[in-house]
Amino acid sequence: MGVKFDVETRRFEKFINNYTKGIRKERVPDALKSITLDVVGRVIEKNPVDLGRSRAGWYAYLDDNMVPVPAGGNPEAVADGRSKGSYVEKFDISTPFIEIRNAVNYTIYLEYGHSAQAPLGMVRLSMREVANNVTKRFLEEMKKESLTLNR
Repeated sequence: MGVKFDVETRRFEKFINNYTKGIRKERVPDALKSITLDVVGRVIEKNPVDLGRSRAGWYAYLDDNMVPVPAGGNPEAVADGRSKGSYVEKFDISTPFIEIRNAVNYTIYLEYGHSAQAPLGMVRLSMREVANNVTKRFLEEMKKESLTLNR
């Protein structure tokens, strides 16, 4: 039995919802996938590695989207971690979302600073980094559009 790992995401979800309101509907799935790949990649980089179990729990999304997964760790632990990771994509018009879960039972402790390798966690930090980058890209795109319209 795994432990359900839910990180406080309300602020990030609100940010993403506001961001997707500002883009064309047909671009929402690609935007969500891009943001998710960015977050998951950063989480994997920050996830402490002893045996590789917790880190491998994030791979489900990458595997299904055919993104190469970094090697490392104990093969049995990695296989166990991969079996505990999951994700769901839903891209209907009303509430498009991607949900990623890592059910390795000690991942929650790693997130909240139990490891000296990642004292600030990994998921919350990665979401903040990505939100800052998305905001910067959005503002750059707005400036380009504004310059194009003013010509």
